[in-house]
Amino acid sequence: HVTVGIGAFASARRWREAVDLFLSLGDSQLQPDLVSYTATISACEKVGLWPVALNLFTAMVEGALRPNTVSYNVTLSSFSKAARWDLAMELFTEMPHRMVLPDVISYGAAMSCCAKGENWPEALHLFGSLAGAALTPDVLSYSAAIHSCDKGHCWQLALGLFDQMLHAQIKHDAVSYNTTISTCEKAEQWQLALRLFWGMQAAVLRPDVVNYGAALNSCAKSGEWGLALHLLQSMEAEYVQPNVVTYSAAIASCRPAGQWEVAAHLLSLMQKGEIALDALCYTAAIGCCEKSGQWEWALHLLQNMPTATVAPNVISYSAVISSCGPRAAWQQSLALLRKLAITITPNDVSYNATINTCERAGQWQEALDVFSSMAYAELRPTAVTFGSLMNACAKMERWQLAMQLFADMPTVRVRPDVVNFSVGLAACGKGGQWQLALQMFQAMTDDQVSPNLVSYNALFDCLQETDVGPTLFRQARPLYTGLLRKGITTLDLHDMSAGAAWLAVRWWFSDILPHYLHPTARQSCDIITGWGKSRPIWSNSDINAFVLAKLHEHRIPAEVPAGNRGLGRI
Repeated sequence: HVTVGIGAFASARRWREAVDLFLSLGDSQLQPDLVSYTATISACEKVGLWPVALNLFTAMVEGALRPNTVSYNVTLSSFSKAARWDLAMELFTEMPHRMVLPDVISYGAAMSCCAKGENWPEALHLFGSLAGAALTPDVLSYSAAIHSCDKGHCWQLALGLFDQMLHAQIKHDAVSYNTTISTCEKAEQWQLALRLFWGMQAAVLRPDVVNYGAALNSCAKSGEWGLALHLLQSMEAEYVQPNVVTYSAAIASCRPAGQWEVAAHLLSLMQKGEIALDALCYTAAIGCCEKSGQWEWALHLLQNMPTATVAPNVISYSAVISSCGPRAAWQQSLALLRKLAITITPNDVSYNATINTCERAGQWQEALDVFSSMAYAELRPTAVTFGSLMNACAKMERWQLAMQLFADMPTVRVRPDVVNFSVGLAACGKGGQWQLALQMFQAMTDDQVSPNLVSYNALFDCLQETDVGPTLFRQARPLYTGLLRKGITTLDLHDMSAGAAWLAVRWWFSDILPHYLHPTARQSCDIITGWGKSRPIWSNSDINAFVLAKLHEHRIPAEVPAGNRGLGRI
């Protein structure tokens, strides 16, 4: 009767009553047996009380009771919530020495502990050893193996195991779907994650809030805010109650497109649904405001957080500071940083965000002041810090100061990245220092930093009229993939700076056109520079006017056709 009572308390997750009833056996001078020990361990396992479960298991062994597979399994499972894979493996490897053969549940419990404890290679090793133990994997062991792939970022292996379940005629359950979806989502394979989610309906499985959360996280990663809204509506239709995690993911999906109104609407839905708001959903909404330049609304959300009994943290403050990009709002970013320093300790992200807002507003002196204050806060600058500072100085024609900042980076043990080199090259262009630009480009190669389009564009602005410019352009040409996408007689200069565009024209004239033009017949060739929205956002030069001026300078007749300001015709 006592054992039945312990089992009933265990099923009801009432571990205290189960343990008290077990201890009462000693008071009544009854000897606990294997079944009562196992039932009490199970009660502790259900609520994650692994120390109590382990003490009971140890007492059972010391009491000359021989544990069986079931008692081992419930003890192994108790380690899972605490991710104590070390204890789990010690107990698992002990089983054969006590003449107890592990079954598929033993393997699954040990695998789960290893996966949750970040020892995912051991979990996959255990899964692979099932065949050698003449055991057939079940849905739980497959799910544990897929979860291990999630920890190890092995999404291809996770999909392989998921497909293998079908070949083994093992029916997928919600857990195996969720772990596979989560693995794909974390690996940025959001299309696969969503395809798996929709596959649950074909498998006659009803998605729960965890499955919806994984799918919505995929939408957040991909910026598919419309699909995120559809999923929230599907939850309502399926009577699945959204929670703060699903709403936060839906709000985060609005950020890439700057859909701050949608994010604000979702926050209001949470309040109407009496779902407790947290710092995560507020920060996600503030991020949407940052993307769309709505700094006033971002500030409003920050100020509203205490009203919703949510304490602003350094992440939410930093997000609001980042939203203060317009020229009129840079003072607000400084005020927020000062307030943050009083209430919460700022981190390097907060300082970098403030420096960046000053840089965008052309306030290079204020940016330097913020940089200086990092030392008082005992914070070490990063490559991002130096990149924003250098850009602020270069924009305001302080190219020497930008170069000095670049030279100072090694003294504070910060390794320049591709952004720092690119800004440094742009600073050389501002100062007309093409020899210095060449030295910096060589240093970039020596430091094994791969140049990108921005780096080459900045370099070619310095070298456009030098003898070395065409040679380096030929080396970089494979990066400019769209130059001849419309044919040999059409040169497309999108994604190019002014200097890069002119070097491309020189390359076109010297290396391409002579081999294809008729020696005597007159024909026209087009240069596409783009205009307005077709030019990249970082380009503030009139490439069309620049290229036409260069052509006229070299006595090459060219004109702009009527109605197309982004085209030059030769």
